[in-house]
Amino acid sequence: MEVTLYSVRQISEERFAGPLWDGGRVEEAVEWLLGSDEPGIRLQARRDLLDQPGAEAPADILAGPKVTALLEDQRSDGSYGQRVNIRRYAGTSRSPEDLIGIDRVDLTPDVGGTLWRTLSLTELAVPPDARIQASAGFLLDATLAARPPRVIDGLARTYGFGPGGALLIATRIGLADDHAPRRSWSG
Repeated sequence: MEVTLYSVRQISEERFAGPLWDGGRVEEAVEWLLGSDEPGIRLQARRDLLDQPGAEAPADILAGPKVTALLEDQRSDGSYGQRVNIRRYAGTSRSPEDLIGIDRVDLTPDVGGTLWRTLSLTELAVPPDARIQASAGFLLDATLAARPPRVIDGLARTYGFGPGGALLIATRIGLADDHAPRRSWSG
């Protein structure tokens, strides 16, 4: 089915009846999404708003500008860390004249940054990929295996975003049938 303004209007009227359908505003929003430079956004607009299969190839989604930027600086363990500049000075001076070098150093792996980047990647409809699975593995290890939840009155009590986000990512990238997350959670 070809994407036309008629098809956008027809589906929009069915899905967004009421105040949202105001003089073509939904139509404009869908057209804007379809015009995105990010293949994953176009795929989701076609799939979720127009009930059409996306024409974007998995390789095109992985090569999208936002996906490429989010995957940048990934470490071998799947995490992303903060990078900082360490300035080295001669003696105890901190004068710019005594600067003898700048080292770019990776800080410890950042669970929060890895979680947000990987969630963003899943929101951009990334296909199964070893880099995304490495991030999911890092997050599952960091949030579930390393810190199992406390059990109070027979119920697991934990900060939900870290473990919950890791499990959400795992299911979105095709690891729902993998038993490793369940083993990590149950100990």
